[in-house]
Amino acid sequence: MNGKAELRRHYRKVRLAHQREGDKIGRSVLPLIEQSISGSGHVGLFWPLSGEVDLRWLRERLPSQLGLPVADGSGGLQYRCWSDAPLQPDSCGIPAPAHGSPLGPDQLELLLVPALAVDQQGIRLGYGGGYYDRTLAALRKEGQITTVGIAYAGQEIAHVPMTKNDEYLDWIATETGVRKLGT
Repeated sequence: MNGKAELRRHYRKVRLAHQREGDKIGRSVLPLIEQSISGSGHVGLFWPLSGEVDLRWLRERLPSQLGLPVADGSGGLQYRCWSDAPLQPDSCGIPAPAHGSPLGPDQLELLLVPALAVDQQGIRLGYGGGYYDRTLAALRKEGQITTVGIAYAGQEIAHVPMTKNDEYLDWIATETGVRKLGT
């Protein structure tokens, strides 16, 4: 498997085969979350798409410290606080906060990012739209942000083909634990 499209097809199947282990990933990443955020800091979460790990239960643990991405209609994401207000579909049709100011890197201390595959250097294989890579690049221009790829151990691979726009992840969380990448 060389091309990203072929890798995406393969690792979607791998992810679906491991879905039952999603709760283990949540338990493995929770200590890193608790260590990484301050009293007023936020964690950028994601609304799970088909087969992605569902970490929405974190809202019970961090009711006022979670942000969800909102697709901006031009290929980027903004994170907004996940409040009690009803979520509405964003420009990609994914449930998201409809109102509120975007959370910046001074507020977002940790970003959890879904991955189809991740390599040891921290390169993530996503769906190919570049939303997370553009968002990470923009956030990193403004300040420091720590990123955690959320995947199953079967989605860790030796090498993800990299393009000039790909952004590195700092950590990976799988059902086997959390590990620093790129070291």
